[in-house]
Amino acid sequence: MLKSEQHGITGNIQWYVSTYSKEIYDALSNLKIEQAKSGHEHIPPIDKKYYRSFIRGLWDGDGFIRENLKGIGLVGSYECMNFVQ
Repeated sequence: MLKSEQHGITGNIQWYVSTYSKEIYDALSNLKIEQAKSGHEHIPPIDKKYYRSFIRGLWDGDGFIRENLKGIGLVGSYECMNFVQ
């Protein structure tokens, strides 16, 4: 389902797709991927050839660029940040 909401800081409209599936939920849960996980992420077994794509996904989900490009960062658990370095 396509949805939109106004961003709380910028006021811009942001769009997202939402899907509901018990099978997807269960599969993600088995990999310890869950809602409101920041600081508790676990790295599932990943084939080395997918590391770059996995890190890109982490960046898309929890990365940021500071105003005027004065800094960049990535937020996550120790396990996650240790994997990225």
